[in-house]
Amino acid sequence: MASSGLRFAARYFGAGSYDKHASAAECGALAAAGLNIVALCEGWEDDALRGAGKGVDHAQLAAQGVANAGGPDNAPIYFAVDFDASIGQLGQVAYYFEGVRSVIGQHRIGIYGGIRTIEWAAQYGVADWFFQTYAWSGGQWSQHNHFEQYLNHQWVCGGLVDRCRSMRKSFGQWQPGGSVEAPADDEPHPSTNDGDWDMTYHYTYVGDVTGYLAMVNNDLGKAIEGLT
Repeated sequence: MASSGLRFAARYFGAGSYDKHASAAECGALAAAGLNIVALCEGWEDDALRGAGKGVDHAQLAAQGVANAGGPDNAPIYFAVDFDASIGQLGQVAYYFEGVRSVIGQHRIGIYGGIRTIEWAAQYGVADWFFQTYAWSGGQWSQHNHFEQYLNHQWVCGGLVDRCRSMRKSFGQWQPGGSVEAPADDEPHPSTNDGDWDMTYHYTYVGDVTGYLAMVNNDLGKAIEGLT
C-alpha cells in the first residue's frame, strides 16, 4: 500500500462485527510501513437513528478500541451516518451524537455522511471533524471536509476498498504512540451553497446543537421552511 502511493488507512473500531475491527497488530503494521490511521465507527448503517444510548455505546466501544490499538486519547472518531438522512431524520441523528459527546467530548467527534448531513453537522456544531462521501452528494463537496470518500469498491493491493483523499493537513490521522494535531482551516475544498441539501436554506434557527434539539422537541414542523 505504501509503495503504491497511499498514505493513510481509515479503519473501524468498536461497534459492528468483530472481523471488521482494526487490531493493535494491524495498526502497528500500518505504522511500520509509514501509513497513518484514521478511526471510524459504524454498527448498522442506520444506528445514528437509534438515540443517545446507542451513541454512548458506540463511543465507549470505539474509544476503547482506539486506546487498545495505541491510538492517542485525542484522536477523533468518525461516526457513520451511512444513509441519505432527510431533514426530519437529522433531529434523531442529533440525539445519537449527544450520546457520543457525553463519552468522548466535542473535540473528538467526527461525522461521516453525504452533503446534507455534513452541512447540517457543521452549521449546528454537531461535530468538529468531517468525512464526506460522494454518495448522496450530487457531485458537491463541503468546504468543511477534513477528508473525502470519492470512489467505492476499488481493488487495491489485493483488497476491495473505498478510495479517500485528505483535504487538510490535519484530518485526524495518527500512529500508535503518537498524537493528533488540532483541526485547522488550511486549504479548504471549494464548496457550493445552492441546491436542496443546503441547511441554511431550509432552517431559520441558528445556534448550538442544544438549542436545536430543544427546537426539534418543541415542534419540528415549525423548524422547517421551504422544503422541496
